Amino acid sequence: MTQYQVEKTLHLASKREYELKIEQKAYEIQLGVLEPFRAICIGSGIVLPLIAGFTLLSKPVFFGGNWEIISGSLSLVAAILTGIHTGFNCDTYQGEARRLSKALQSLVANYQYVQTVDQSQLEIQFNELETRLKDLRHSSDIRVARWCTRQAKREVDLEQKP
Repeated sequence: MTQYQVEKTLHLASKREYELKIEQKAYEIQLGVLEPFRAICIGSGIVLPLIAGFTLLSKPVFFGGNWEIISGSLSLVAAILTGIHTGFNCDTYQGEARRLSKALQSLVANYQYVQTVDQSQLEIQFNELETRLKDLRHSSDIRVARWCTRQAKREVDLEQKP
């Protein structure tokens, strides 16, 4: 490799490291929002019908005169939240987002490392990383929300300031 090619490859490796840090951070941010929502959806599908089911064990006046309305409302809310969770394949999406986040984190570390290798190994190792990144991109069809990417960019930029 010529000196120009080495510098160009090192610059591209640094650029990839930065881009992948943002993408990995964006998945972390999105998972930080989705995981509590998942817990609410699953928990409400269990707890709300359980509360509503107390009408079988007690008189309707146990919680007040409008228990039938409360019971029906709780069951409806539980059904809606469970339906949303199931309909949007939240478990599948979150599992894939976790996998991508970990893979991106590994790639970031490898792009950092490739910037320190001997010039004789630079091209080979950089090309291997590019192949891994391409394979990762082709292995998944999920996307992170744009607002998460914007927030991640702000956070990464703040981390990189001296």
